[in-house]
Formats: sequence, structure tokens, C-alpha cells
Amino acid sequence: IVGTAYYSSGERAGGEWVEIFDTSRGDTKVAEFSAGADGTFRYEGEAGHTYRIAIHGDEGHFIELSMVVETGARAHLVEDQAKPSEAGVDDLPAWLVVGVILALVSLMAVFYRARDFLRVHKAGLNA
Repeated sequence: IVGTAYYSSGERAGGEWVEIFDTSRGDTKVAEFSAGADGTFRYEGEAGHTYRIAIHGDEGHFIELSMVVETGARAHLVEDQAKPSEAGVDDLPAWLVVGVILALVSLMAVFYRARDFLRVHKAGLNA
């Protein structure tokens, strides 16, 4: 397992704390060390095992990802998120929920304004 830690600004995250867990063995911690000054790290994993890599930065920032090590192949990331068919309402982004609520409130306002306009117009015709 070879990687490089970066900050969200794109700068390399040198010296940050790296923990590696073997999820094939019950999520057992198998290594912990500081990334190099240039943010790079390396761990010799076992073929057929899945590893969870956690990198901890200053101010409580961290990232976790999982990788599978396969014989004769490069490691590939394991998809940790639910598949779209398994996603539920709780998985919707906040901006979408707020947007739908605002759209519904706007529609209700237009409906009530139109209803009041029609009442006033109808009352004017009956007078």
C-alpha cells in the first residue's frame, strides 16, 4: 500500500498520523506511523486482505479509505458508500432537501395569492 496524504488545499500533508487496520482480521490495527515529510507512506500488505487506512491531521481532520490487496495487481479502492439502489432519504444532500422545501413553500404562496385574487375579483363582479 503506497499513498500520499494531501490537505484540502492541495498541499502535501507531511508528518500526519497514519493508521492501518486489517479488516480481513476483524479490523485489527496492524500499523501506525507518521507520513513522510512529503506526505508519502508505505505499508507492505498481504494479498487477499482488505485494509482500512486512516490518516489524522491537525484540528481533528481525518480521512479513511479501504483498499484490497490482490496478487499480481495494483490495489484498488473498495466502495464504502451505499449503492444508489440502497440509498435512502437520509442519504439526500442537505441542499436538495432545503431546495425542495423552498420550492414547495413558494408554490403554496403562489396558490394562496391566486386564491385571494380570485375571491376579490369574484366579490367585485357580484357587487
